[in-house]
Amino acid sequence: MTDYFIGAIIACLAIAGWASWMDRRRNKRDDLDRVGWVNWPLVLVLSLVAALIFTILAFAA
Repeated sequence: MTDYFIGAIIACLAIAGWASWMDRRRNKRDDLDRVGWVNWPLVLVLSLVAALIFTILAFAA
């Protein structure tokens, strides 16, 4: 059962890393009028919270 949690933790951390990279790309863009529609800091925080929840559940199982 904990294998599923470990996989979910890795997936959430990968999403957090990807969101961090995309937010950095958005902040360093050349065309300032093209903002985009994804709120990358929100995606980063939500994926880190999900990883924390899965970590707590993995230790509880």
